[in-house]
Amino acid sequence: MPTVKAIIRKNKVNLKGECVVYIRYGHMEKSVDISTGIRIEPKFWNDDKQKINSILGLRKSKSNEDLLKEKEKSDLYANSGIDKIKSELIGIARLLQHDDIEPETHLVKEKFLDKKKPKTKLKIEDNLFTLFSEFVDNSSKSDTTKRNYRTVEYHLKEFQKFKKRRLALKDFDIKFYDQFKQFLFNDLTKPDGTKGLSDNSATSTIKNLKVFLTYLEKRGYDFQHIIPHLKATYQDTPIYFLTEEDIVTLYEHVFESKKLEKVRDIFILNCYLGLRYSDLSRLTKDHIVNDVVELRAYKTLKDIYVPLTPIAKDILRKYDYELPMMSEQKMNEYIKEACKQAKIDQKVEKISTSSGNKTYKQIPKYEVITTHIAVKTFISLCCKKNISPKTVSIITGKTVKVIMKHYLGMDKSTVKDQMIKAFA
Repeated sequence: MPTVKAIIRKNKVNLKGECVVYIRYGHMEKSVDISTGIRIEPKFWNDDKQKINSILGLRKSKSNEDLLKEKEKSDLYANSGIDKIKSELIGIARLLQHDDIEPETHLVKEKFLDKKKPKTKLKIEDNLFTLFSEFVDNSSKSDTTKRNYRTVEYHLKEFQKFKKRRLALKDFDIKFYDQFKQFLFNDLTKPDGTKGLSDNSATSTIKNLKVFLTYLEKRGYDFQHIIPHLKATYQDTPIYFLTEEDIVTLYEHVFESKKLEKVRDIFILNCYLGLRYSDLSRLTKDHIVNDVVELRAYKTLKDIYVPLTPIAKDILRKYDYELPMMSEQKMNEYIKEACKQAKIDQKVEKISTSSGNKTYKQIPKYEVITTHIAVKTFISLCCKKNISPKTVSIITGKTVKVIMKHYLGMDKSTVKDQMIKAFA
């Protein structure tokens, strides 16, 4: 079991009477001392607490109050640095153990010192967008996530045009971040001609920009002056879903267009499967065992286990288990038209937030229908059928927290039924 302990070597002091604070890392009866770079007089070291205490034995008075506060502040900073190094060493040891590597003393020290090596200085000739393309190409994320990364690249290029100068890596500082954020919220022109992104769209851009800079950081570039400041929070949005009545209406509607009929079938199927579109797109008969869909999610690598309902079976058999899939973009376009023709047009409230300002608008439900709504419909149906969130978590591979916050919607009849039963 790896251990860490802060120590000093009282027999090794410099001309000022100071000695170095070391962190002693131990594993399997071997140990190695790693310097913290902190020097103190031995009398100020508390060996039991492994802390520096520079005011030990000093009495507080009005004359030395400011001095004592300064010493306390200095001790706090130094002790925090000592604790941080302890945590880093234990973290390195745990990562090695996770990879089935014995965290031997020399390995842990080597990895710790590697992390402390000076970062590569940014070069003027390093091309921002060349590096961004490499970042996207090297990513193992889904195609949808890669498209989101490309959106960041597009926004950076638009910001470059707005500023009328070429963006370079050396520009990425707090001033850049403040200006870029202002641009996203107020000045970026959208395809419909309006200006400014919604809060959640801007948040997505900021979070993915942070992913890009972290990618560069791991490859030797230094962005620690900005990465910790790239903070943005998603605003909660309404959870749209189809009710059972909506599903029946859509499923029984007779379309003149075979294309819309196929789109409707794919969408309804996923209202009973709850799969990400990327997983639905690769669904084959081989994934179905004893009327249960079993596959590993492409995005999260978590196992998905979905028993088939009668309607899901009928749709799969209709296409002989070879679904007529299309791009998600086309699917989102056509499912709106299908729902419009089926008169899924009851009013829902759309809330948009930009720069913290909310606008409310009543629109027909078909306008908010996308492939993602099928997943929310599936989870909401499960709730109405009294399937526990924990069971839904096992089925979908999503955490209970994510399900409760982003996917679970309740129609008015469900709320009414539960209230009547609760207070009957």
